[in-house]
Amino acid sequence: MTGVANQECSRRYPELGGSATEAYADLEAKEDEEVTRLKDQFKDMELRGNAKVTNDRVFSMAVHPSPDKDLIFVGDKYGSVGM
Repeated sequence: MTGVANQECSRRYPELGGSATEAYADLEAKEDEEVTRLKDQFKDMELRGNAKVTNDRVFSMAVHPSPDKDLIFVGDKYGSVGM
């Protein structure tokens, strides 16, 4: 696997006086396989609820991968933990 820095830039630069459509033509190219795989994996995801679990803003979150129920632990700005 190559890093992003080692990948060749595929963007074409338009000729002097060219249009923006020409400059961004590669954006309409086919999607990366990874993007397609992730979209397929997350297509059925939905937000089921939004509950306030700490008094202040959430600064950290940990999700436990349980197949039975959703377990999400959050920490707020002052160290309080919510489940």
